Amino acid sequence: MAALAFCMFGFLAWLAWQINKFLVPKWTKPDTPRRIHYFVSDIAWRSSTIPMIFFDAAKEYKPHSCPKFAATLIEAERLVRYLRSQEPFCLSLGGRSMYILTSLRDVSGAFRDTSNLSFEMFYKELLSAFGCSKSSVEKICSTKWKGHENVDKQNNPKSLDLASLVMELFASQFLPGPKLDAFANVVLADINVSLDPRDSPTGSRCHIANGSGKPFRLRRWVGNIINDSVMHALLGSNFMRMNPDIGDTFVDFNVDGWRLIFKYPRWAAPKLHAQRDLLIGALQRHFESPKSDRADQSWLITRLEAEARLRGLENKDIASMCCMVLWGVASNAYKICFWLLAHLLFDQRLYDLVRDETGACFSGGCQDPDLTRLISRCPRLDASWHECLRLGSASASVRHVNKTCVINGKRYEEGGQIMIPISQLHHGADYFGRDPDSFDADRFYNDPCLVKSPAYRPWGGGTTYCPGRYVAKLEIFYFIALALNRFNLSLSDEDDRGYRVQQKRPAFDMKSPCMGVRNSIGDADVWVRLAPESEGGRVKQVARKKVSVVG
Repeated sequence: MAALAFCMFGFLAWLAWQINKFLVPKWTKPDTPRRIHYFVSDIAWRSSTIPMIFFDAAKEYKPHSCPKFAATLIEAERLVRYLRSQEPFCLSLGGRSMYILTSLRDVSGAFRDTSNLSFEMFYKELLSAFGCSKSSVEKICSTKWKGHENVDKQNNPKSLDLASLVMELFASQFLPGPKLDAFANVVLADINVSLDPRDSPTGSRCHIANGSGKPFRLRRWVGNIINDSVMHALLGSNFMRMNPDIGDTFVDFNVDGWRLIFKYPRWAAPKLHAQRDLLIGALQRHFESPKSDRADQSWLITRLEAEARLRGLENKDIASMCCMVLWGVASNAYKICFWLLAHLLFDQRLYDLVRDETGACFSGGCQDPDLTRLISRCPRLDASWHECLRLGSASASVRHVNKTCVINGKRYEEGGQIMIPISQLHHGADYFGRDPDSFDADRFYNDPCLVKSPAYRPWGGGTTYCPGRYVAKLEIFYFIALALNRFNLSLSDEDDRGYRVQQKRPAFDMKSPCMGVRNSIGDADVWVRLAPESEGGRVKQVARKKVSVVG
C-alpha cells in the first residue's frame, strides 16, 4: 500500500511538473518559441553528463557518447528535420532555455541584434576550455583591468576588452591588405617547398622518394603540409624549429577537439587533454623565449601578446589564449582541402576537368600559377569548393540573450541562449535543389548564384563572420593546383604496409558533433599515391613571386 501511495505521489508530482513546464507557458507566454515536450525533468541534465532522451533520440546516437551541450546540438539538428517547420523552438539544458532558430528570417534577425545578443558567454567558455585561468578570463573580458587608464589609444582607440579586440585584430590580419599579403606569402612559399617533387634540402613531403610512390594517408598529408605552413606564418621559424612534430599533434587534437569545447573532463578524454597540454606547452616555451628569436611571428600574435602582457597575463595564460587562436586559424582549411581532393580522386571526370582548368593558370611551364586567375577563373574547382563547404560546415552560431528581446514576433527571455545550426540551412531543398544531402559537383556550377543565397552561410554571420575565408581559399586552391599539376595523384589499392585495401568514397559524418568542418564517418581517410610528372611535365620548380590577396 505504501509503495502504491509513493507511486501515485510520484505520478502526480510528474504530472504537475509537465503542466507547469509545457502547458502553462503556452497559455501565459504565447509569443515565446514552442518548447519541445519531453518526459524527464531537466534536473537530470544538471546532475548528469548523460543526455536525456527527446522522442526516440536514443536510436540515433549512443546516449553515453557526448555530454549535454553536444547532445543538444545533435538533437537540435535532428528535430529540425523531424518537425519540418521553420518556426523557432526551445529545448531545456541545465535549467537554461536553448532557442533553436531554423528560418532565414529569424537567423538574419538574430545576427542583426548585436545589442541584446552577444557571443561573450561562449567566448569565456572557450577560453576556459583551452586552459585559461578564471582570473585571466576576467582580465581578457573586462575593460576595467588594473592599468586600463594607461591603455594605448592608438592601438586600441575604442578601449575594447581583449576578447573584443582580438576579433578586430583577426580582421586586420586576415582581411585583404598588406598584413594578409605578408601572411599568405609565407604560407604559399611553404606549400611550394613541401610540394617540390625534387629532393629538397628543406624537406619535401611528396612521398615519391626514389620513384617508389609509397602509399600514404591523404588527410594526414594535407593536414601536415597546410598546418605547418599556417603555423610557420603565424608563429615564426623558431617555433617550428623547436616543435618539428607540432603539425601531427594538432591534427590528432583536432579530430576530437569538439570534446574540449563541449567540456569533456580529463578523465573522459585523457588523450585529447594531453594533446592540448602539448600544444599549450609548446606555445608557452615560445613566449618565454627572447623576442629576438621570434621576430618573424605574425603581426596578430605580436599584437595579441603585447595586449595580454599589458593586462598582466602570465605566459601560461597567453599560451592558452593563443592555442585557441591557433585552433581557430588552422582547424578547418586542411579538412576542406582533404574533402576536395577526395571527391576529385573518386570522380575521374571531375579530376580531369579541375586539373585542366588549374593547369591553364600556369603560363609557359612556370611553376607558379596566376593566383588571380586561379581564384576567379576555375569554375569547376570553385563549384566543388562551395559544395564541400555546404556539406562540410557543421558549425552552429551561438548567442547569449543579455536582455529579453523580440525577433520577428517571438520573445526570447534574458539568460537563455540562441543556437543557429548553420548546417541545417545548407540542407534545404527549397534553396539547393534536388537531393541536397548528397555531394553534387555540378550544383554550384550550374547555378553560380547559389553562392549568394541567404541560406548559404559556411562562414557564419554577424559579428562572428569569419575573416579567414580569403586566406583559406587561397591556400587550398594553391595546394590543389600544385598537387594536380606537379604530380599524378591517384588512389592506392594497398596501404603503407602492403596490405590490400578496398576504398570507398568518404562520407560526411552528419551525426557526430563538430565545431567547423565535419570529419568523415568513422574518421575514414583515403590511401593515395603520388608519382612525379614525366620530364617536361606541366610545371617546373622555380622561385615564387610574392602575392597580393584581393578581396
